[in-house]
Amino acid sequence: MRIALPYIVSRSGSDVFFRALHAALCADGMDSRLIPLGHRHEFLPVLSATERAALAEADVIHTSVEHGSLVHIPGRPLVLTAHHNVLDPAYQNYTGLLQKLFHHVLVHPRQERSLRAASAVICVSEATQRSYAASYPGSADRLQVVYHGIDTRRFVPGDAGQRSESIGRRFSILFVGHMTRRKGADLLPAIMDRLGPDYTLTCVGQRNAAGHRTVTPSGAEIFVRQAASDDELLRLYQECDVLLFPSRLEGFGYAVAEAMSCGKPVVATRGSSMPELVDHERGGLLCEENNVTAFADAVRRICETPGLPTAMGIHNRS
Repeated sequence: MRIALPYIVSRSGSDVFFRALHAALCADGMDSRLIPLGHRHEFLPVLSATERAALAEADVIHTSVEHGSLVHIPGRPLVLTAHHNVLDPAYQNYTGLLQKLFHHVLVHPRQERSLRAASAVICVSEATQRSYAASYPGSADRLQVVYHGIDTRRFVPGDAGQRSESIGRRFSILFVGHMTRRKGADLLPAIMDRLGPDYTLTCVGQRNAAGHRTVTPSGAEIFVRQAASDDELLRLYQECDVLLFPSRLEGFGYAVAEAMSCGKPVVATRGSSMPELVDHERGGLLCEENNVTAFADAVRRICETPGLPTAMGIHNRS
């Protein structure tokens, strides 16, 4: 059986998912083919002759909900994965006018067509399942949950006491993700300012921008860098004291699961998929959305309570 995996290259969790799925299918002896598509397909939904030929050879096509109608071949099984729903009010509250037009005028009808054509629809969390069921009630009974997988042989705890020499501060916090409002990146400076000079934050994942260092009025340091290599990201997980993730909407939350696999506690938003990953009070702390004080207090409580980061990390790893 030949499986085609077309996906829009976006340097996001969906890229990670399709590459991991491809590797797992190949390891199981399946004939899997990745078909990376450019961003032009978001606005010009027309495939090239080469892309159409690659899809025509497939027995099954597996893509994201947003792009199912683009790659669907009548009579060919179409499997969709729903990562997060851009029409979710939790997301729409933080989008601009152009984004809203794009989502409602282009994405919404595409997703409707995709869902009608799909043979199966996979949601990466129960929160995503609920969101899509609310937006597309006609498809509610066909949505099934399959969580993303994490390679726990790769994402492992580091040596005890391993810390970053470049930070040189008492407590190091890590944020992984695009510096967007959906990810809660706009909250980070205020959170760090409340934490003060004993804390540093490293943000990894910003696209098309040179790294820079910022010092908040209270003396906390923020380092922003471009996306890290796989080895660099693993090192950052292993060296931090806590992952800070104030995201306003997550379909799953790869960064959270990867940090947990590395034995790190997590401070995240109590919303979307986060309560499905983070065991509040045992593996980390969940905070009210947008509550800067609560996020800062949660980070401080974990970092400054002897033994708590280790205990939470052990729980998360298990």
